[in-house]
Amino acid sequence: MFDRHSRLFTITEFLKRVLRHVLANGQTVRWVTQKPVLAEMISGSGRVHLAIDIGCGGGTYAIELLAPKADRIIAFDYRWRHAWLTRQRAQRKGLKRVHVLVASAEALPFKCAVADLLLCSEVLEHLSQDALAVSEFARVSKPTSGKLVLSVPYPPEPFPNPEHTREGYTEPDVRLLLETSGFAIEERKFCMFTLTRLVLKAYVFLHIPLPLLFLCYIEHLLSRLIVLSNPYGMVVGARRRGDRVISSEKG
Repeated sequence: MFDRHSRLFTITEFLKRVLRHVLANGQTVRWVTQKPVLAEMISGSGRVHLAIDIGCGGGTYAIELLAPKADRIIAFDYRWRHAWLTRQRAQRKGLKRVHVLVASAEALPFKCAVADLLLCSEVLEHLSQDALAVSEFARVSKPTSGKLVLSVPYPPEPFPNPEHTREGYTEPDVRLLLETSGFAIEERKFCMFTLTRLVLKAYVFLHIPLPLLFLCYIEHLLSRLIVLSNPYGMVVGARRRGDRVISSEKG
């Protein structure tokens, strides 16, 4: 029974790796348009001791972006299924440095001032207490050196998402949220523009992944050459200000 499930998992993972380069859905679109931007900001951090992936989903970013940069990675998600999937993928790649938890971004189960790098991609818009979550990010970040790489949707949404508590964040929204908790924004980039919005609308309307991902590749390449309008994604890199350790009962 175990071998049958293991073979099925292997086959499913293989098909996903192949189709993720062709079929467009919410995940694959972000991997094409957002992942390269996140990778650039993370690469600027140099080698880090501890990186934390907040809301890791299936673990793609923890495994492909953080594992090459960090001596130790903690990936967590509040959904058990996502955490299980991340653990399976990390184990199959032999990544013993990736540790997986089930936890909430609004109550991080870590001591104060331990993280060199935090990655939080497409999480804040799901939280009812986003300011509390960002204060937790500041608490666990190392003073003066801790870096946060954050991605959020930029309004308006191309379609209503019932899982979102808000449709997105403008640049002033994010700046206020981060600076209030002790972060200083160092860089900001946009991704996912008009073509990507149309691809996402088509996917949601038809309820099936479509072979339209090439449009997102084209748009991403264009965005490196010219300034595009109507973004749907914003990525920021921020640094923890000050040398004071933020206290908490967790610390």
